[in-house]
Amino acid sequence: MADDEPMCRATNEGEKVFNSIHSVVADDATEKNIVKQIQGTPLDYIGQGDSRVVLLDESGDYLHSANACVVKINKYGDNNANRTEVQNWQDITDEPKRYLMRVTDWDDNYRWVVMPYVDTNVTDEMLNELEKTFIRNGWKVKDVNKRNAARVQDRAVLIDYDADIYRIDTTAMSVEERLALIDWKYD
Repeated sequence: MADDEPMCRATNEGEKVFNSIHSVVADDATEKNIVKQIQGTPLDYIGQGDSRVVLLDESGDYLHSANACVVKINKYGDNNANRTEVQNWQDITDEPKRYLMRVTDWDDNYRWVVMPYVDTNVTDEMLNELEKTFIRNGWKVKDVNKRNAARVQDRAVLIDYDADIYRIDTTAMSVEERLALIDWKYD
């Protein structure tokens, strides 16, 4: 995946379908209802978290892409998770941006966002290094875990970063203070 390669952009039909699914799951985000809504479409249900439903489009029927993409649709009509993820994608720059799965498309009202789909098979060592990389570059990420990360080539990247990323000033800290920021649960 080249960093400048355009990927996973919603088609006009995709936008309509994603907005329709958003309006339905805003009222009823049960797995049964979600599966019912995507029945007969090329979308597959991957799962859901507290605030979003994640769907997979491998066919490219709703997305301009030769590769599989995920669509994250906000539940309960609340669009804060997607808005925050897009803002984090836009605000985080330089080296740490390599460690975020790119947000390639989103609805103007943040009802849905689109990202490339990648293997989520990451190791504990990769997660530890991911967390350290953000710290070294002045960012604290509170929720680095196997559910929120994926493997891209030889590194872990965050695939779910809708909250708990904030800037820290590490320049005034000693090495020990910087390392103390990292949760050493991987050791």
